[in-house]
Amino acid sequence: MNVLRDQGISALSILGLIVIWEIAAFLVNDQLTLPSFHQVVSAFMGNWWSIIAEDLPVSSLHFAIGMAGGLLIALPIGMTMGWFKLLDDIFDPIVEILRPIPPGLDSICHHLVWHNQYSAGFIIFIGAVFPILIKHLCWF
Repeated sequence: MNVLRDQGISALSILGLIVIWEIAAFLVNDQLTLPSFHQVVSAFMGNWWSIIAEDLPVSSLHFAIGMAGGLLIALPIGMTMGWFKLLDDIFDPIVEILRPIPPGLDSICHHLVWHNQYSAGFIIFIGAVFPILIKHLCWF
């Protein structure tokens, strides 16, 4: 019975969010600023095939480029830092300076607007390289 109650609470919270969204969209009364939930679902249902056929492969390519680049750079560096104390002493200060710097909005906008379509892969690379490096450093 507790599971049913917990699931009901979760469902009610999602429905409440949808109701608040609909009310906010009604009050804003501008489809470009805040479309209603119904409009978003209708647009998705009308365009789902082009999303799957065209956009998903391109996004998957961007993801693959970023992750492959992150693995190719971070895996060997993390492994060598874990194996050799001297290399860890050399690279660790550099990693610790660069690691907390997120791919900020200016970097994201700059790469998406001024560079080619594969710049999204670079943004994924930046987000992936340090977690992969730190994880492999800890393993070795």
